[in-house]
Amino acid sequence: MKIRQVWILGFLAMGLGVASPILAKVSVGDKVEDFTLEKRGGGTVRIPGDLQDKVVLLSFWASWCPECKIELPELGKLSEKFKGKPVVLLAVNADRKRKAADDFLEKHPTDLTVLYDTDQNMIRAFGPIGIPASYLIGPDGKVEKHYLGFSEDSVEEYRKDIEALLRNIPAENLSAQAQSESR
Repeated sequence: MKIRQVWILGFLAMGLGVASPILAKVSVGDKVEDFTLEKRGGGTVRIPGDLQDKVVLLSFWASWCPECKIELPELGKLSEKFKGKPVVLLAVNADRKRKAADDFLEKHPTDLTVLYDTDQNMIRAFGPIGIPASYLIGPDGKVEKHYLGFSEDSVEEYRKDIEALLRNIPAENLSAQAQSESR
């Protein structure tokens, strides 16, 4: 994985006390606490409440992040590969001002579900040391993996890890879920 600006930003954030690993509350194996975030286009999403029994890739991004311009379209393509399966990819914006996110999305549209964390509660709770940062959450609501930064290999790693989690879901749960989503 390339360790460019994300580490520099991480060290700056740690120096400012913004998001150091010492303050991070979410680690692999932890159950994700409940958050309700506003969804672009209206409505809200409760995490993990609305996403029970699904594999979730949660990606924190920001309008000022150069890697995010590359990552978001790639995540959109990945989302298409899992259409009809119990997989949800969420792009959680970490900007403090929603207008910055909306301006970014006008220039860099995405089909992903975009959520706004303008009060910074979720990003403070997760405490990534840089942006972009992604978390793979299993159907049980526990963090399975954490990824920092983005490179050309990231999407393939996400795909493999999501597929591994899907293999652990009993077949009857997968078919029941597919039936309920087609209604």
